[in-house]
Amino acid sequence: MAKIAFNAAEVEPMQARTEWEPGVYMVTIANTEEKQTKSGNGTYISMEYEREDGRKIWDNLNINNPNEKAVEIATRTLSAICRACGVMTISDTDELIGRAVMIDVRLEKRNDTGELQARIKGYSAPEGAAPAKPAARPAAKPAAKPAMPWMSA
Repeated sequence: MAKIAFNAAEVEPMQARTEWEPGVYMVTIANTEEKQTKSGNGTYISMEYEREDGRKIWDNLNINNPNEKAVEIATRTLSAICRACGVMTISDTDELIGRAVMIDVRLEKRNDTGELQARIKGYSAPEGAAPAKPAARPAAKPAAKPAMPWMSA
């Protein structure tokens, strides 16, 4: 219990926030965290995004999951996020924190409740940002020429 002298009539109440509307928004990657799945047989990356007005939205990437399709979707999504941020290689998802990205938000019905829920359906680079370029691959070494019999030392 917290003892407090408080009169609600003296304070303007917090207004209920409306859900995200469908659309494309500029956000910043606010946090990334690896979490255990509910079933305990895998992990996912929880990606937290924040709009300029403080509104947040999350996307979960099933990076370690027995369902190969879920892992494929997660890795393709992470590729889209990295490219939108202009970062082609990372060793820790925290390297993405603070980077700006455009997200395409759509409304979907939740399977468990039937309520509409905002979901991220796409990622892109902010306008004016240079697109990420794939990392340069090392040049292939030319194949060694076979020694000719008359060239023996």
